[in-house]
Amino acid sequence: MDSIKDEKSPPVPTLGSSGISFEAIGVYNITMFFLGSISFIFNSMECYINIKNKLYNQSLYNCLRLYSNCGGAILGGRHILMSLINFSPIGNHPLMFSKEVCKYRGIFDMIVVHVFQISYCLECFIFSISILFPLFYMICIFNYSWTIIIN
Repeated sequence: MDSIKDEKSPPVPTLGSSGISFEAIGVYNITMFFLGSISFIFNSMECYINIKNKLYNQSLYNCLRLYSNCGGAILGGRHILMSLINFSPIGNHPLMFSKEVCKYRGIFDMIVVHVFQISYCLECFIFSISILFPLFYMICIFNYSWTIIIN
């Protein structure tokens, strides 16, 4: 039999005939680490400023901005963590692509990405409402029920 057909296919998509998975490529991981570091630093700084000055009490937009920044910081931390795992010796090990590990990595990735997406969509929605209906937006912010929700 042909030895090429007898070889087991790799557990992940590969590039070309090299057999290297996309996650094991250095440029991808370096870029993900660099951008994740920038995201984590700036989102963490903005969270700190928002909490230290209690800006989340001033408007619903700042409250959602805090939520969005926390989601961005978590997403940046995820990028840093995953790039370090992919660079480690176990990064391209077949164990990392087992069904259980892939399932938990996928669950973690989906939760983190959805938290960030929902927070960003809410932030954009509230911002568009504040532009279209500024008076309604101010009335809703200073309403007693919004004060309870924000605090």
